[in-house]
Amino acid sequence: YGALIQTIGRSARNANGRVIMYADTMTDSMKKAIYETNRRRQLQIEYNEKNGIIPRTVVRKVSNTLQITQNQKEKKKKINLEERANMLEKLQSELEFAVKCLDFESAIEIRDEIARIKKSKSK
Repeated sequence: YGALIQTIGRSARNANGRVIMYADTMTDSMKKAIYETNRRRQLQIEYNEKNGIIPRTVVRKVSNTLQITQNQKEKKKKINLEERANMLEKLQSELEFAVKCLDFESAIEIRDEIARIKKSKSK
């Protein structure tokens, strides 16, 4: 019955919203949902009258979703490039430190990681 109330409530966000339920028999859940919806509607009507509110559907400009998506992709790409640059810089410092400490095993691993990052960057 909760799911029915939620579905009915969503249509109520439109001033001309309407719910039509189709069923062979009226279930208890349907009866409860209709009763609760009518109860809430009456409370809302009383509140609106008391406060001088005229229900209206919200109308907003439809944005160019393609442009928004493109902008988000470009921003994400820029962030990823900055993250890669920072990671490469950090790894380069670690590589130099490992070489100074004569820790050639770590240096090889770091070198391979740098190569992997640079290779994935070019794709």
